[in-house]
Amino acid sequence: IKDSTNKNVKVTILRNNQNQDYNIAVDTLYIPAISTNIYNQNNKTIGYLYISTFSSSLKDQVAKALSKMDSQNIDSLIIDLRGNGGGYLSAATDVASMFLQKGKAIYSLEEKDSTKTTYDETDESRSYPIIVLIDSGSASASEILTGALKDSYGATLVGKKSYGKGKVQQTYQLDDGSMVKYTSAKWLRPNGECVDETGINPDENVDLIYNKDASGNVTDFVDTQLNKAIEMLSEQ
Repeated sequence: IKDSTNKNVKVTILRNNQNQDYNIAVDTLYIPAISTNIYNQNNKTIGYLYISTFSSSLKDQVAKALSKMDSQNIDSLIIDLRGNGGGYLSAATDVASMFLQKGKAIYSLEEKDSTKTTYDETDESRSYPIIVLIDSGSASASEILTGALKDSYGATLVGKKSYGKGKVQQTYQLDDGSMVKYTSAKWLRPNGECVDETGINPDENVDLIYNKDASGNVTDFVDTQLNKAIEMLSEQ
């Protein structure tokens, strides 16, 4: 039972044949979708932003992280989308809008009879160099953000080719309760390319180095992709 302020809820639990009442505070908890770091090399301060998924709360998380890194006067930024299978399209749009100049294209949706382009409508933008890390696990919303930053911002891509998911799919429930899933459109990069089944190729193709034990089992790896990004930005 919620109280009049909707900030607390009363829960009654039956334990040992007795009812016990508990008052529990109601709050919104955000599952972390990012992690950050700062690298200093060759007198350059390089920000690092890892995004694990495009969640509904990503906009606020990224905004806070960027504000903190900007206050540290970063010279450039690495955005790590490796292994990120996507999420909310709106989250990718919101993050792209934090970097692009107003009026720049983010992506287009190509339907049967028309194509609609989504542009950055915000006054917020940034101008420092950006490197985006991608791999075969970077898909869907990750590819939308990657394409927007590459084509409309001038970001450099490092890693391996992305997954290649460029279809927009919807579901429709039938009268018998079953569900039909169908493709309604495909999305295009600002440069007009569709990534479906082709992916996005990096500017710098870099393999990870895996260390193995005597039995051939992987023990750890050297993050050569991140190291390459830091090296490139430290030399700019």
